[in-house]
This record gives sequence, C-alpha cells and structure tokens, in this order.
Amino acid sequence: MAICIGERHDEVLKVWESDLHDSLKELRANPDVKPEGDAGVYGTADLLPDQILDDVMKSYLDVKLTVKPKVV
Repeated sequence: MAICIGERHDEVLKVWESDLHDSLKELRANPDVKPEGDAGVYGTADLLPDQILDDVMKSYLDVKLTVKPKVV
C-alpha cells in the first residue's frame, strides 16, 4: 500500500485519519464482506481497451496541463 501526500493534505489529515480508523474497524468487524460497486481503483487501467484508455488519458492530461490564468 502507498499513500501520496500533497501540499494541501494537512487540511484534511484529521478527518482522513478518523475515516481510516472507522474503515479498519468496519473491516475487522466484517471480514467476510466483499467489496461491491463499480468504483475505480489503481490497476484497473489494464482492464480497459487500449483506445478507451488512450482517450481517457488524453482528456485527463488536457485538463491537468491546461494553463490557467493567474488569479490576482
């Protein structure tokens, strides 16, 4: 497991810690419950067809690398 810490995480660290504690408590109380739903997780990109992955990554990079005007 890895955790990426960014410059603004200090603003949410206490809430994240509490949520993590609650999640672990729930998992320990119910070890046989399997995850449900369709939320994406790291590693699922390998399951996508190449063209869809290519389109998704290009769109993501377009958003992340767009130059935004400086707010004064």
